[in-house]
Amino acid sequence: MKESEKAEKNVDARRIIDEVLKAVGMNAPTFANKIGINYQRIFDLQRGRTKKFNPGVVNLICDAFPQINKSFLFTGEGSVLNNTNEQPQ
Repeated sequence: MKESEKAEKNVDARRIIDEVLKAVGMNAPTFANKIGINYQRIFDLQRGRTKKFNPGVVNLICDAFPQINKSFLFTGEGSVLNNTNEQPQ
């Protein structure tokens, strides 16, 4: 696999977490507290130290925020929210 193909396949966890935080209207520490994890895990996603979402964290997010699209958390593709009609204008 070429380097350019690898780059295209990489999930951008930074962008994903930023879009999720914007969608739920929370800052990272409040969001982490709401889903029941240490803020450091969200901080690592924001800073690029963690490259993709852990399935356990995804489940916690979707349990606390059922409107969040699970597929978006893993791939960064599609809408952040399951129902696009719920997005604020």
